[in-house]
Amino acid sequence: MPFSKFYKPTYSPADTMRLCQASELAPTDHEAFRQELDHCAAVYRWEAAKLKGGPRNSALKRELTATQKRLQNFRASLAGLSSEARMEIRDGLSRQADTDAARAITQTAPADSPSLLVPLLDPDQAITLDLTDLERLIGGMELAFMTTIENLPNQPRGQNRDHGLRLWIANIKDLWARTTDAPFTRDATEANDPITPAAIFCVGAFHIIEPDYPSSRILREMKDCIARQKSTGRIVSENEQ
Repeated sequence: MPFSKFYKPTYSPADTMRLCQASELAPTDHEAFRQELDHCAAVYRWEAAKLKGGPRNSALKRELTATQKRLQNFRASLAGLSSEARMEIRDGLSRQADTDAARAITQTAPADSPSLLVPLLDPDQAITLDLTDLERLIGGMELAFMTTIENLPNQPRGQNRDHGLRLWIANIKDLWARTTDAPFTRDATEANDPITPAAIFCVGAFHIIEPDYPSSRILREMKDCIARQKSTGRIVSENEQ
């Protein structure tokens, strides 16, 4: 399984018993039910890990734009050099290329050291870059950064959706349907305290995985999960929200 490394004991027998009693569930096999809960938790951690630590598009765009601007400014600086300065830097590039070639021949240069040599398919051959080549290369990198920035997907405003929680709710809903005939509903108070058995179960069970997670977001994902079920045309309880 791709998410096997995310398996770890999450629900104790006491946790499982407490959740079932609070939500009026009566599984025929409590240990099998507990293992199903652990499985859902592992899937959640697997899905959450794919997005955890990834920068928001706004931050990513700022990072890429900053580098693109530096490339743009560097290219403009090179283009603005006087003819005398360009002549001097060409001579400097030529001397550095000779040094790089000598180090390559004698194999005294570290593999990751700066170099003006561009290796070819033949490991014994390489070409050197002059000032014009470098200006074109810098310009190409700038265009690549600009294209990357333009192609970043639009990020919806407001709070990001938690796709790990969404998947967890869908799996719990399936487990609920296999365990009881009671409807999977998410009624709650204005303070986001769950009222219906399924809502009590989901909030309590998810808080064992993520103790500080807002109940309102768990209930919101329950509501969306139930709404998606309604959109498929399947018969659902009249009091589902």
